[in-house]
Amino acid sequence: MMKKTLLWVALATAVGLAGCGGKDGAAGPAGPQGPQGPQGPEGPGAQPPAAEVINDVNVNIVSYDMGDHVISFDFQVTNEEGLPITTLDRAYAKVASDQDGGLGTPRDGGTGYYSHLSGRHGPEMTEGATLEQVAPGEYQFSTPITVTPDSDPLISLRVGGDKVPASKFQIVRTSQTFAKTTADAQCNACHVDYTSTNAKHASYVGEYSNLIEDKAGQQAFVESCMNCHNQLPKNNDDPTKGGYASNTIQHLAHTKHLGFGAAFDITNCSTCHAAPVVQTERGCSDCHDNQAAAVNTDMDWRLVHKSVAARKALLADNALTVVTENNAAGDFCNVVTAPDTTDLEALYGDGSHDGVNSFVYLSTYLHNYDAANKRFVDRALTSHNAPKTVTFPQSNVMSVCWNPQYVTKRDGYSIEGSVRISLMDPLGDGKAVMLHANSADVRNVMPEGACTNCHNGFNTLEDIFQQDNGDGTAKVKPHKFYGGVDDGGTGCIACHNNGMTRGVSAGFGPMIHDFHFGAKAKERADFERSSGQISSRSLASAEKLNGANCKACHSNGSIDLDQVPAFTMMTKAGNGKSPISANCQSCHSSDQAQAHMQSQGGFFDGTNDSTVKAAESCAVCHSEGSSYGIEKYHNIK
Repeated sequence: MMKKTLLWVALATAVGLAGCGGKDGAAGPAGPQGPQGPQGPEGPGAQPPAAEVINDVNVNIVSYDMGDHVISFDFQVTNEEGLPITTLDRAYAKVASDQDGGLGTPRDGGTGYYSHLSGRHGPEMTEGATLEQVAPGEYQFSTPITVTPDSDPLISLRVGGDKVPASKFQIVRTSQTFAKTTADAQCNACHVDYTSTNAKHASYVGEYSNLIEDKAGQQAFVESCMNCHNQLPKNNDDPTKGGYASNTIQHLAHTKHLGFGAAFDITNCSTCHAAPVVQTERGCSDCHDNQAAAVNTDMDWRLVHKSVAARKALLADNALTVVTENNAAGDFCNVVTAPDTTDLEALYGDGSHDGVNSFVYLSTYLHNYDAANKRFVDRALTSHNAPKTVTFPQSNVMSVCWNPQYVTKRDGYSIEGSVRISLMDPLGDGKAVMLHANSADVRNVMPEGACTNCHNGFNTLEDIFQQDNGDGTAKVKPHKFYGGVDDGGTGCIACHNNGMTRGVSAGFGPMIHDFHFGAKAKERADFERSSGQISSRSLASAEKLNGANCKACHSNGSIDLDQVPAFTMMTKAGNGKSPISANCQSCHSSDQAQAHMQSQGGFFDGTNDSTVKAAESCAVCHSEGSSYGIEKYHNIK
């Protein structure tokens, strides 16, 4: 009976289940939602496009590792748009190791290359070097090199490729083992943005890498030079030791600056050395042969290298002031006052400036002065040789007066004065030191050290090149008793201003531009080569400059085209020039450039009168922040 009952239940269940497959059955309620499954791995995402156009190579160093005679780098490379560079196939590392006596990059073992191309010394592939791209634009470079984990080397890296421009040298690590007495700021004061110049080794000057956080991206002048020109010279007997180049950084810096003239003094150690230095025989021999070595004479050579400090002290201790006034007789007078300790009367003597009966050279003028624009309009004296009377109310006070018949006063302007007193050979080294002062402020867009950063002697300029005579000699303009370069050239402006007809240059600015970057600089460079002063393949000093680096001479923010006084600049040739165009023409001298300036109101053959206004529209397009602002093409800050 039990078996039949179970059979019946089973049969009924089977029939019921079979009925669920029909069309007339109702769907049951939805069951509960199951638990969230585990998250799958993140997808690769969209890869940035690889760089196709590459003008700049930017290197970001992720890390580096110094092993036992091997070094490796992890780095990323992008172009100027931040796109990864995937075609890199060259890498080059340099290590200046800390050796006995200084840092040195040995010829054998101090460099590591990965490249299939041939260089100056054959295939540039270091045995065992590897370069691998681990992701788009991300690379690993490893090379055998002279280094150990516990060393303190100077390390640099440079990358590039067959289709990739070479990057700047990246200073990955600086060494602290040996003291450096020269800092980048000292070099950059004269060699502003050296990499942008035509100098022979400009491309070797790199930058601090991103790993050196406080200097990342800044020009690394000293460390870049020390990649090759180490503290140790090349060791020809054992190339696994010593430095890379024959000339050490010390020897190179000393000897390469010996030939630079124009108020430059190689004994001004503070120009290059950031800290006081200990003079050694090795340093002396860079400039002096063995016969003149300090150890072989009784002379105290330290005194020879203090002449610049003494000249600076003379300038500070004898600073002048000048006031322009009318005396009781109605004469126009420049009253010059020196410190109480300066006996101007004794120095002036009979006024002959012969070094026997007097020891100063006096140059003093009267000027029509435009107070609104802070400029000397012209020389108010009828002649620079106009008769004058010199008296001394006190030993330190000099009064220089002219009768009104020799003074031409223009309507609307005041009469102001300028004075230059040159001390003739005050230190017995044949150099003159010029003291100067103006009775009123004169507009000057150069800071105090603009000239003396390079012209560091604090003496007068002496002979200035004028032209090539064509026979191996040059015509020069003697400036032995005037032409001081301290105080941003303010002492020059009394003669070289837009109201004075000095040579073919229209005023101070065009003259300075021309002699450093323009036709006059090229003429002098050609003369130096043709006369054998420098080799036919060498660049003259001015040719190593870049005229676009305005900040080398100009104060930060001082270049404002809207603030240029809009008055004609005079020339001795008799052709007045508009001020902005006169300055720009010094470098931009092509016919097309001059035609453009003239189309905007500039002129080069106008009335030779500094009271005639000029109406140039240069600032509309070229003032800072404009569509073609000067800052887009010149380094002004």
